[in-house]
Amino acid sequence: MRRLAKAGGAVRSALTTSLLYIWYETLCWYGPPDDSSLQRLSQEKVLAATPDELRSRYLQKIMPVLHELAIDVPASFDATTHAWQLTQDLPWSNWDAVSRRLG
Repeated sequence: MRRLAKAGGAVRSALTTSLLYIWYETLCWYGPPDDSSLQRLSQEKVLAATPDELRSRYLQKIMPVLHELAIDVPASFDATTHAWQLTQDLPWSNWDAVSRRLG
């Protein structure tokens, strides 16, 4: 990602466009916070955490890199919690739980 972003021009533009295209799909893939099946899998330790916790872990990993590269996505750093947070709601109304995809 760093190499593509630093290439500039059309390469950086294609990277940014692709990233924004999959942004919500990726974040929704962890599932909605109220999904009872995923909550149970978390409680039974099949999943390492709840959907919201997994989503947060992902943001904490990816956002420092995106911030460093000045790639603008709908997330920001919350100085109070010392964590990256989404700045827009996820489009759960378009979520298909069976295919685990946005419709």
